[in-house]
Amino acid sequence: MSSTPTTNSYEQGDIAWVLTSTAFVFLMVPGAGLFYAGLARRKSALSLLFLPIAAACIVFLQWFLWGYSLTFSHTGSAFIGDVSNVGFRNVLTWNPAGWVAKLGGLDFAGGTPVHIASGSAALAYSFMLGKRGGHGTFELNFRPQNTTFVIMGTLFLWIGWFGFNAGCALGANLRAAMAAVVTNLAAGVGGIAWCAMDYRLERRFSAVGLCSGIVAGLVAITPGSGFVPP
Repeated sequence: MSSTPTTNSYEQGDIAWVLTSTAFVFLMVPGAGLFYAGLARRKSALSLLFLPIAAACIVFLQWFLWGYSLTFSHTGSAFIGDVSNVGFRNVLTWNPAGWVAKLGGLDFAGGTPVHIASGSAALAYSFMLGKRGGHGTFELNFRPQNTTFVIMGTLFLWIGWFGFNAGCALGANLRAAMAAVVTNLAAGVGGIAWCAMDYRLERRFSAVGLCSGIVAGLVAITPGSGFVPP
């Protein structure tokens, strides 16, 4: 690739696959909302549908304005970039030159920062909300309010996860195909394993358990999806 890229510097098939993957990943936003809205109490369902979409709108804007530049600019410190690419200014190359990449870290689809962000958010929520009331009592003994939402959300997440993992190969190539294969296998094995445990402990199968296992399998395979064989 030349130092001053032009439209002809890129493979059109690769661009088409990454754009398609982007559309798949967007399905994960309402998917997450439906999944958790179905698991929660009825009074919380609307909030859980609203929050992922609202958060997506905010993140789209901040990524365009400064998030991309702080992550991928060629200049800045060893740990964070600067604002040289604010508003996608002068952006025509992907720059996998972060400090973790230089250390040799293998983290496909950004699984590690996603997990770190989720854990940090959960810790912050815990500090803000304080001790849970009614733990171990009938007060917290409730069932998911809408299993149909859980199933629909899981399917949206599963479809979106193909774009999430296989799209991070940044091209229509064998790494993308392998990531898609192992992603699908992990989801299937996770769902079956959870159902088997459900049956062993409860002597019945559970739709919510199947969906929980599928999502657990998708989460577990993500960081290694571009590096492990089936």
